[in-house]
Amino acid sequence: MSRPIKFRAWDVFAKEMDYEVTIDPDGKVAAFNPLDGQYIRGFSDDEKVLMQYTGLKDRNGKEIYEGDIVENSFSQRDDFCYKVIWYEEMGQWMFDPFMKGDYDAPLLGIEEFLKTWEDVGFEDETLEVIGNIYENPSLLEDTP
Repeated sequence: MSRPIKFRAWDVFAKEMDYEVTIDPDGKVAAFNPLDGQYIRGFSDDEKVLMQYTGLKDRNGKEIYEGDIVENSFSQRDDFCYKVIWYEEMGQWMFDPFMKGDYDAPLLGIEEFLKTWEDVGFEDETLEVIGNIYENPSLLEDTP
């Protein structure tokens, strides 16, 4: 079974997500002339941040992209969220756990964390996209 290869891009200056992106030969978001539709150049990573579709959908049918923040209804902890990341060393998508509202907070002890990880279960019907790291940075920030 193949999955669609799709991308979205965060426009750093306009502060909005673009789901209609074209990738140039250098792997950058392509810019086109609005008058004639001809390719002009690729945007730099400082202008447009490219994120790939994981091939997964959450329990509401929403596509899950790199950079999304998901909750897992199966988890025994309601203060955990997961950031969707591409883990280069493993060559796969991973769910990077963190405490909601405080990305840098220390997590559980390793034994408790591993037990929670095993109990979580990552099936489409348990995941829900609650935002992404660009449009919802408060989910990552320490809130008093």
